[in-house]
Amino acid sequence: MQIERLEDFIANMPKSVSTNTEKARWLYIELGKKSFYDVSYEFLNEDEEQELMYDHKDYKNPNIITCASLTDQYEKLLKIIGIESKVITDGGHRYLRFYEEDGITWHTADLTNDLKNVQSGCQTSHFLQIDSEKLRDIDKRIGYISEKKGYTDDYFEQVKDFIIKKGLKGKAQLEYILEVFHLYVKPEKMGEHELYSMYQKFIKTCIQEEKIPSFTATMRKGKNHSSQPKSKFGTKPGLVEYNMTFVDENNVAFEYILNLQTGKFQEVETKEMYHSNYQIKGIRCKRKVKF
Repeated sequence: MQIERLEDFIANMPKSVSTNTEKARWLYIELGKKSFYDVSYEFLNEDEEQELMYDHKDYKNPNIITCASLTDQYEKLLKIIGIESKVITDGGHRYLRFYEEDGITWHTADLTNDLKNVQSGCQTSHFLQIDSEKLRDIDKRIGYISEKKGYTDDYFEQVKDFIIKKGLKGKAQLEYILEVFHLYVKPEKMGEHELYSMYQKFIKTCIQEEKIPSFTATMRKGKNHSSQPKSKFGTKPGLVEYNMTFVDENNVAFEYILNLQTGKFQEVETKEMYHSNYQIKGIRCKRKVKF
């Protein structure tokens, strides 16, 4: 489906999508597949932020967004199909509240926080205030899932069962989780922020350890987003470094970095250091480690 402007979503909506709820859901999913959070936004200074005017950014392919621009786009789509909605601002974050035909029953839709789920085929967590099974039925009707293939996270239990069956512990368990991630999630369909967020969800869901890895995303020193070329998604490559630190049962810490070219977490070269009561492996001397 080729989408160059918002109206193209409406033109490509299947005729089988009939009710307002189904239409709102279909647009939510399809817009989410093609929208990627602009990681550079969090590192803008005030002048740059004002200059970019994100709040009313038009749809482009690829669609690089913030919560403000994505909410504005979704509101416009709902308006085209005759669904009344209202933008809600909560602590600087924006999402939508839209109403059913009766004008009384309302639902919330926060697509920005669901991008990782939509792009990986998972069950969403920020759309509609209805029973999850009813939403599953809607998703079958609009083609997001089917009788043969459910939500991606329906299959995460298989990973947990294998870990328990094989008795995997510590680092071996984490590396198994990292290895099978690509069996369930296709990084090439995701933006870098969405991919990083999905890794966090997958690892935290599957890991059977008391100590859960910690995740940090930091701006690379000396990087100026305005002078860098754009990635295939339109965001600036290499602006943000995504790291993960795992402390095993022996209090040995291992650091991993997300390779955005391969979409995989890779362990940083081993270099032993000591920090408090932790023996840290894989930490580069120039970086500080948070536990």
